[in-house]
This record gives sequence, C-alpha cells and structure tokens, in this order.
Amino acid sequence: MRGKIIVNGIEISKNKTSICVPIVQAEAEGILNMAQRINKYKVDLIEWRADYFECAEEAGKVNEILCSIRRLTDKPLIFTYRGAAEGGFIATSDKLRAEVALSVIEKNLPHMVDIELNNEKNILSELVNAAHKNNIYVVMSNHDFEKTPSPQEIIERLLQMESLGADIAKIAVMPRGIDDVILLLDALNQANKIVGIPITAISMGKLGLVSRVAANVFGSCITFGNIGGESAPGQIRADKLRSVMGLFE
Repeated sequence: MRGKIIVNGIEISKNKTSICVPIVQAEAEGILNMAQRINKYKVDLIEWRADYFECAEEAGKVNEILCSIRRLTDKPLIFTYRGAAEGGFIATSDKLRAEVALSVIEKNLPHMVDIELNNEKNILSELVNAAHKNNIYVVMSNHDFEKTPSPQEIIERLLQMESLGADIAKIAVMPRGIDDVILLLDALNQANKIVGIPITAISMGKLGLVSRVAANVFGSCITFGNIGGESAPGQIRADKLRSVMGLFE
C-alpha cells in the first residue's frame, strides 16, 4: 500500500492514525516512570524528547535511558533530540545533537528517529543513511512557531522530505487565525494525493486543535497527546484525544 509503514506491528498511514505520547521529564527516574505509565493508556507510539533530559549532551547516558525504556514497553519508540530553533527545550549545537543521535542509531535503540529538515545537508544525509542502514525509520520534521506557510510551501517541504529519504514527513505550524487552520488541512489533503510517504501535519495551539482530534479524518498519520507534560502548544490528554477521535471512526 502506498504511503504505509508498519513499525513493531503498528500501522502508520493516512488511513490509520496513531496516537503518540511524548516523554518530557528531565530526570532519569521521571522518564522511566512515565514510560511505565504510558503502558496503561491506549496509545500507539512513544516519543522520547531527549532535549528535556538533564544529561542530554552525554551520549552514554542517553543510550542507557533508551535501553531502559525499551525494557519497560513494547510500544514503538521515536527518538527526538529537538533543536532550540524548532521548539527544543535546551540550546545545543547541531553537531552535538547529531553525534548523540548517531550513537543512538548505531546501537539500534529506537524504532524511529526524528531528523529535522533544516539540518545542514551533510548532517541530514549522514543521519538518514545511518538510520536506514540500521533499519530505523526516519521521521523528518519541520516546525514554524510563528506562522502558517502557504499550502504550496507546505507541500513543497513535504515533497522535499520524501526526496531526502524520509519514511514519515511531519510538519507543524502556528495559525494566526482560523483561515490558517483551513490552509494547513487543505495542504495535507493535497499532499496526501502526491506524496508517497505517510504525513503528519499539525496546526498548533488552541486554534489548531481540530487538526489533532480529527487527524484520522484528514489523513494525518500521527497525532500527539499527553498524559502529563505537553511537548508542543495545543496537545491534550491522550485519553480525551482517543475518545474524540473515536467519534469519527
């Protein structure tokens, strides 16, 4: 099927929206407690936001946490070390984040790794190649916390992600009004007709909530909820998210 991948038994496609919960705690104990808590919820994926981790700059400690998370849950795991320019919790250099990500990838610890589209070309290609060499799926992402680009620009970015080797293309933008939410959803609808990989497209904040709770209507392959600690503006509790999404099934 075009635009579909299977990750540890979970289908991710425009026809099967997965609910992902981020882990955003700073200390190891809190991170692992959250991984255990997530197991009690009906969610599909876990995203560990390593940029929130107090030892995020130490590859060895990052690897230890990932190993522990894998022991605590069988849910597919996305590793994300977000840069500050795209909403990351701490400011670190692209080079350092890439080094930590490569260490994680080479030890084959996550099922998926988030790689930002705006990385330097050599860093981006190195991370993508390493991920695919280790059979790890690439979620390529792009975030705009100031505005919503035109549908044409959104589609061009998604197509660029596909051409650069993404397995899933993710874009999150900030609406200034309801028209921007409609623009994002229109771009997603158009992109799903021409982009050959699964897409997740998010309109952030309260205005964009419909893009999260009705992701399964609009063909967004992943939607993000939380069970304590949001990683982006507009996330709601995962149990409420599941309940509302069920109204559209």
